[in-house]
Amino acid sequence: MGVFNKVNIKDQYLAGRNTIANTSFSTLADNTCLNAIENGDDKVYLVTSASLYEGKTTVSINLALQIAKRGRKVLLIDANLRNPTIGDIFNLKGLPGFTQVICNGKLMTDLIVSEEKYNFDIMPSGKIDHEPFEVMTSPKLVENLELAKKLYDFVILDSPAVNIHMDSLHLCPVVDQIIFVILANYTEKNKVNIAKQRILNVEGKILGMVLNREKYSFLHNGK
Repeated sequence: MGVFNKVNIKDQYLAGRNTIANTSFSTLADNTCLNAIENGDDKVYLVTSASLYEGKTTVSINLALQIAKRGRKVLLIDANLRNPTIGDIFNLKGLPGFTQVICNGKLMTDLIVSEEKYNFDIMPSGKIDHEPFEVMTSPKLVENLELAKKLYDFVILDSPAVNIHMDSLHLCPVVDQIIFVILANYTEKNKVNIAKQRILNVEGKILGMVLNREKYSFLHNGK
């Protein structure tokens, strides 16, 4: 594992003292953990959305944080190679990560950084020195996700928007469940329906949908 990383997450990405937000993310974590109990091999969760700027990264980080608070071992992976932000948020920008593991033969365990303050591990996107298509379609992707499942109770992947890039659609069939983020009073219903159908067309399994920035945000069953 990498060295411990001491950092304060930028305020806008944490629920902080917002009681409603904390309760919502806590409920999301409870539902995700319940799914894992009911389906014992479901450990890899992809967070995506229909469009840009719907809060996928915020949901990914707070979900990892809340699950870690429950004593589970969590790995957060920045799989958004189009606009990687987790490296910036956790002061990991420029470090090798996800791309180097999949395409350059680096060992996952060598590039994971342990976030001591928040008690979960992180794999940044790494240097984007390969096309996203090459990363997302590599056989090494499945191999490394299987390794992560052996090392962690939960693996959470932050990813691009489904209607903007194909990257998430390549990931959908190889993860266990998908959490779909919808920004309240912003995302058009037809865009949500298009994105949902695209996920189902590649045999992705939608665990549920998170309504973000609503007074009460929660996980709706995605079926």
